[in-house]
Amino acid sequence: MELLHSADPTEGSWISMVADDKAGSSFSPQSEGPLLRITISHGRVSRIEPIGPTGDSAMGLLYTDHSLFVNGHGPKGTGIYRLRAMEINSMRPSCCAS
Repeated sequence: MELLHSADPTEGSWISMVADDKAGSSFSPQSEGPLLRITISHGRVSRIEPIGPTGDSAMGLLYTDHSLFVNGHGPKGTGIYRLRAMEINSMRPSCCAS
């Protein structure tokens, strides 16, 4: 087993993760803070970037149909939010509570 990255104090304590279709993974912090996308390249972390609006306690993440679905607290309260791939890539998400 090889450690690739440990959360630093600004990244919170991770409680949920999901792989996407671009060799990356999205992580949710337990406390308030943005979702993080971590890109792995050649077996190493090559990039860590915030995605989406600040939220917290996303207890579930699902990546499907070019969208990241987040179950947790968001800009409109607790609910299920969807970030589309183009919003994730541009880091200008438009979340819609369901």
